[in-house]
Amino acid sequence: NARGDYVWFLDSDDALHPGALAELQQITRQYLPDLVLCDFRVWREQQRWKHLWRGENHTATFAGTKRKLLTDPLTLFEGIYKERNLHIWSKISKRSLWGTDLRFPEGRVMEDMVITPRLALRVQTYFYQPSVWVAYRQREGSILSSSSQKKIDDMSIACAGVLDLWLKHYPQLSCRARFYFSYFCVKTHICVARDMRSLLKNPSPDLSVYRARFFEHIGWGKRELFREYLKRGWFLRLKRFVQEH
Repeated sequence: NARGDYVWFLDSDDALHPGALAELQQITRQYLPDLVLCDFRVWREQQRWKHLWRGENHTATFAGTKRKLLTDPLTLFEGIYKERNLHIWSKISKRSLWGTDLRFPEGRVMEDMVITPRLALRVQTYFYQPSVWVAYRQREGSILSSSSQKKIDDMSIACAGVLDLWLKHYPQLSCRARFYFSYFCVKTHICVARDMRSLLKNPSPDLSVYRARFFEHIGWGKRELFREYLKRGWFLRLKRFVQEH
């Protein structure tokens, strides 16, 4: 039922920072972008030093040019997946992008991982404002902070079809961009593996189905993926992946 030119999806328990709407209004009036990306902070009931050390007071959502109207879709894909923050609430989009064929998957968690890359595919112009506009509330006992079979299953299929869809439109998608997408999938798969171990109280559960889905999503085998790790000198990250997956 949105009637404005732009749509901003916010969770009811999150909060907007003072000045966020004024900044957004200035950007949309001056540049008219299809998409505006903003940063956020993690809002915890009790913040500890480790959270500050992680940079939770200011988390970036895009790796790329700041405060400038951009038009390259491949840079958008790469910049979003490099930061690995696909939350839809940090992305304000033109309502006209949301046709009847673009909807959140019903009854699933991790729906932002499904919808954000498909929304981005429709974007022609975008603007990254590296300001904290959203306070994202992190609560103990929430769906995302607990383990369940449904969460595991939904998480394991959230990246399905993304790479194929983008390659269909942009077959020139760079190997680097593909790796950032793959690394996002790696982190997601490791979460699946850890949640399975926690849920089943089994240090060595059968992950074969989830592994097969993971490699199908990234479109690479172990050899290609490991080569990309080694090219970047990510030896410890590769070791961690081999141990966890």
